[in-house]
Amino acid sequence: MSVHKLHCQLIKTTTLDTTFSWNTAIKGSSPTHSLALFASMIRGGAARPDGYTFPLVLKACAAARLVRLGREVHGMAAKVGFLGSDVYVNNALVSFYGRSGLVEDAVKVFDEMRVRDVVSWSSMIGCFVENGFGYDAVSLFRQMQVDGVDGVWKPDEVMMLSVIAGIASLGDLELGKWVRKYVMWMSR
Repeated sequence: MSVHKLHCQLIKTTTLDTTFSWNTAIKGSSPTHSLALFASMIRGGAARPDGYTFPLVLKACAAARLVRLGREVHGMAAKVGFLGSDVYVNNALVSFYGRSGLVEDAVKVFDEMRVRDVVSWSSMIGCFVENGFGYDAVSLFRQMQVDGVDGVWKPDEVMMLSVIAGIASLGDLELGKWVRKYVMWMSR
């Protein structure tokens, strides 16, 4: 029996009566099946989506390229109060809009975030790079250096790869040299 069939069988025989159980089922499913489970969760009313549910569903919407549904999920998250202060939901929204090619929407979510972490900045930089806005990615990276994250500036490997990809897409040798020096300085 395949892992997918085993997972489906497990869901059929398990009572999904808590948000945790729904989230577990959604996380372990294919994007299409995750979205069907989310719809069942909403219709059933036994459990309410939480700050873990929305990122899982937004990831599935992006993978399935269902922009309209992703916007509806965004609206649901706003309605139940997860926007602005819930960094995980907001990061998922930035990522969803970036993967969907909706850079302006990603920027709007990013700009309205009251709390940002390294993942927030990295997601927005990745969105710019993925959608061909290399200079904007580098500009945001520099802004992050000035603003800092939680009072401390420590970019992670994912962010540095995004910045390097953004610079490579621009073909800007001077920026490339600057990032190389920066990486060497950070690795000391």
